[in-house]
Amino acid sequence: MLGTVARMLQHADMFHPYPRAFLYGIALYFILSSIMDGPGAFLSSWLGVPVSPHFDQPWLSSSVVTFWSRRWDLAAGNVLRQLIYEPIVEKKIIGSAAATSASEKITASSSSSLFETGKGDEIAATGPLTTQKITETRKRAAATTPQVLQTTASQSLQWRRVFGSSASFLSSGLVHECIFWYLTGHTSGGAWLLFFTIQIPIIFVERTVLHYLKQRGIRVSRPVMTLYTVVFECVTSAHLFWRSAEQAGLVKKVVSNVDVAYSKYLRVIDVVVGQGQSEIGRQVRALAPVWLRTATSRIFSAL
Repeated sequence: MLGTVARMLQHADMFHPYPRAFLYGIALYFILSSIMDGPGAFLSSWLGVPVSPHFDQPWLSSSVVTFWSRRWDLAAGNVLRQLIYEPIVEKKIIGSAAATSASEKITASSSSSLFETGKGDEIAATGPLTTQKITETRKRAAATTPQVLQTTASQSLQWRRVFGSSASFLSSGLVHECIFWYLTGHTSGGAWLLFFTIQIPIIFVERTVLHYLKQRGIRVSRPVMTLYTVVFECVTSAHLFWRSAEQAGLVKKVVSNVDVAYSKYLRVIDVVVGQGQSEIGRQVRALAPVWLRTATSRIFSAL
């Protein structure tokens, strides 16, 4: 499949930028899968140890946040989650749990002392009617204070999640800028950084709109959400990610190298499966199904 896509991308100028971006994404998916999932599958079968996949069918993503968090490049996502997102959300970088607990105790103590201090003087000076009002006020305060604290804690958690996601995307953009510089000798002019940065407001808008629709009983079908996600990533990557790679000649080099490697691979397979005279060749030919030998020979003859 990778070789087929590479052959198609040899004539990439024939495609519109958006379908071309989709093909680039598929090619990148196969390249990274071959590098990561291929050896992982071999080690998993050899050692009997389960290995997490590098991707999980990213073309089936039902939202932008699902695409990045559960479908695309899971290894990088796990690294960003453990090093950046979780420390921020769990306040291991910003503040500490001990400090938060202490501040909550001080707040509770202050709220309590507001009604406790001078209690005897208030009752002595005001009489039974005001004493009853003070008691009712204390009860209402005792009932509402936990709700206020819970709401404040929930809002704080939401803001830490937003900040953690933003920091993760910004870090990923900076790392990709370094990769671009390493491969080409110069940066993308901030295009790759902008590609990852623009995901932040889109995810925020996406969640807000979906929450608004859910409150009104409107449910967007999964095919529609999948189409929206794929189109959005193709459009943004075409203008910000792949255009810079094309202008730097990076795409052309990668496609050419993949095509050459694929041709050599087919020749080796053809020699081993179809023409090899060694003992290994005979064993492979005996085990290989007829359709594999036929398909390989036809592909090799077409090169």
